[in-house]
Amino acid sequence: MNLREKIKSMDMNFFISGKHKITAEKFLELWSGGEAILLDIRLKEETEIVPPMKLGINIPINELPDRLNEIPKDKLVVTACQKEVRGTIAYMYLLSEGFENVRVLSGGLDNLFVLMKPKMILKIKSRS
Repeated sequence: MNLREKIKSMDMNFFISGKHKITAEKFLELWSGGEAILLDIRLKEETEIVPPMKLGINIPINELPDRLNEIPKDKLVVTACQKEVRGTIAYMYLLSEGFENVRVLSGGLDNLFVLMKPKMILKIKSRS
Protein backbone atom coordinates (compact mmCIF):
# COMPACT_ATOMS: atom_id res chain seq x y z
CA MET A 1 0.00 0.00 0.00
CA ASN A 2 1.48 3.36 -0.96
CA LEU A 3 1.52 6.34 1.38
CA ARG A 4 -1.49 7.97 -0.26
CA GLU A 5 -3.59 4.82 0.19
CA LYS A 6 -2.36 4.36 3.77
CA ILE A 7 -3.32 7.89 4.76
CA LYS A 8 -6.73 7.54 3.09
CA SER A 9 -7.34 4.40 5.16
CA MET A 10 -6.76 6.26 8.43
CA ASP A 11 -10.33 6.84 9.47
CA MET A 12 -11.71 7.21 12.99
CA ASN A 13 -11.67 3.43 13.51
CA PHE A 14 -7.96 3.31 12.67
CA PHE A 15 -7.09 5.83 15.37
CA ILE A 16 -9.50 4.38 17.93
CA SER A 17 -8.03 0.90 17.43
CA GLY A 18 -4.53 2.10 18.24
CA LYS A 19 -3.12 -0.67 16.05
CA HIS A 20 -0.40 1.69 14.85
CA LYS A 21 0.99 2.01 18.39
CA ILE A 22 2.49 -0.30 20.97
CA THR A 23 2.95 0.24 24.70
CA ALA A 24 6.39 0.16 26.23
CA GLU A 25 5.39 -2.89 28.28
CA LYS A 26 4.21 -4.84 25.23
CA PHE A 27 7.29 -3.83 23.27
CA LEU A 28 9.60 -5.13 26.04
CA GLU A 29 7.64 -8.38 26.15
CA LEU A 30 8.07 -8.89 22.40
CA TRP A 31 11.69 -7.72 22.49
CA SER A 32 12.43 -10.24 25.25
CA GLY A 33 11.13 -12.98 22.95
CA GLY A 34 13.28 -11.76 20.06
CA GLU A 35 10.22 -10.67 18.10
CA ALA A 36 10.72 -6.88 18.10
CA ILE A 37 13.41 -4.27 17.65
CA LEU A 38 13.46 -0.62 18.65
CA LEU A 39 14.27 1.88 15.92
CA ASP A 40 15.49 4.94 17.81
CA ILE A 41 15.27 7.78 15.30
CA ARG A 42 16.64 10.54 17.54
CA LEU A 43 19.28 12.81 16.04
CA LYS A 44 23.00 12.49 16.80
CA GLU A 45 22.94 15.57 19.02
CA GLU A 46 20.29 13.88 21.18
CA THR A 47 22.04 10.53 21.42
CA GLU A 48 25.28 12.25 22.45
CA ILE A 49 23.45 13.37 25.60
CA VAL A 50 21.25 10.28 26.17
CA PRO A 51 22.77 7.30 24.29
CA PRO A 52 20.54 4.84 22.43
CA MET A 53 19.21 1.90 24.40
CA LYS A 54 20.50 -1.59 23.61
CA LEU A 55 17.05 -2.63 22.45
CA GLY A 56 17.63 -2.06 18.77
CA ILE A 57 19.35 0.39 16.49
CA ASN A 58 19.71 4.13 16.20
CA ILE A 59 19.18 5.65 12.79
CA PRO A 60 18.59 9.40 12.97
CA ILE A 61 15.41 10.29 11.11
CA ASN A 62 17.32 12.42 8.60
CA GLU A 63 19.45 9.36 7.69
CA LEU A 64 16.53 6.93 7.45
CA PRO A 65 16.08 7.06 3.65
CA ASP A 66 19.73 6.08 3.10
CA ARG A 67 19.87 3.34 5.76
CA LEU A 68 16.71 1.28 5.23
CA ASN A 69 18.81 -1.82 4.54
CA GLU A 70 19.88 -1.84 8.21
CA ILE A 71 16.33 -2.39 9.44
CA PRO A 72 15.23 -6.01 9.76
CA LYS A 73 12.02 -6.98 8.00
CA ASP A 74 11.60 -10.22 9.94
CA LYS A 75 10.76 -8.51 13.25
CA LEU A 76 8.30 -5.96 14.51
CA VAL A 77 9.97 -2.56 14.08
CA VAL A 78 8.97 -0.09 16.78
CA THR A 79 9.82 3.50 15.91
CA ALA A 80 10.67 5.79 18.78
CA CYS A 81 11.80 9.30 19.61
CA GLN A 82 11.55 11.28 22.83
CA LYS A 83 7.77 11.69 22.56
CA GLU A 84 5.95 10.39 19.45
CA VAL A 85 6.10 12.97 16.67
CA ARG A 86 9.18 11.82 14.77
CA GLY A 87 8.38 8.20 15.60
CA THR A 88 5.08 8.65 13.77
CA ILE A 89 6.82 10.25 10.79
CA ALA A 90 9.27 7.32 10.66
CA TYR A 91 6.34 4.88 10.95
CA MET A 92 4.61 6.41 7.94
CA TYR A 93 7.84 6.50 5.95
CA LEU A 94 8.60 2.84 6.65
CA LEU A 95 5.08 1.86 5.59
CA SER A 96 5.55 3.78 2.35
CA GLU A 97 8.79 1.87 1.77
CA GLY A 98 7.15 -1.55 2.08
CA PHE A 99 7.69 -2.33 5.76
CA GLU A 100 4.52 -3.99 6.97
CA ASN A 101 5.28 -4.89 10.59
CA VAL A 102 5.80 -1.43 12.11
CA ARG A 103 4.40 0.33 15.18
CA VAL A 104 5.00 3.60 17.03
CA LEU A 105 6.12 3.43 20.66
CA SER A 106 3.20 4.93 22.56
CA GLY A 107 4.37 7.92 24.58
CA GLY A 108 7.84 7.70 23.06
CA LEU A 109 11.07 6.85 24.83
CA ASP A 110 9.91 8.66 27.96
CA ASN A 111 7.50 5.77 28.63
CA LEU A 112 10.24 3.22 28.04
CA PHE A 113 12.70 4.96 30.37
CA VAL A 114 10.16 4.66 33.21
CA LEU A 115 10.36 0.84 32.95
CA MET A 116 14.13 0.70 33.22
CA LYS A 117 14.33 -0.89 36.65
CA PRO A 118 17.30 -3.02 37.78
CA LYS A 119 15.66 -6.31 36.70
CA MET A 120 14.97 -5.02 33.18
CA ILE A 121 18.43 -3.49 32.89
CA LEU A 122 20.03 -6.84 33.74
CA LYS A 123 17.85 -8.57 31.13
CA ILE A 124 18.92 -6.04 28.49
CA LYS A 125 22.60 -6.34 29.43
CA SER A 126 22.44 -10.15 29.28
CA ARG A 127 21.25 -9.98 25.65
CA SER A 128 23.97 -7.53 24.58
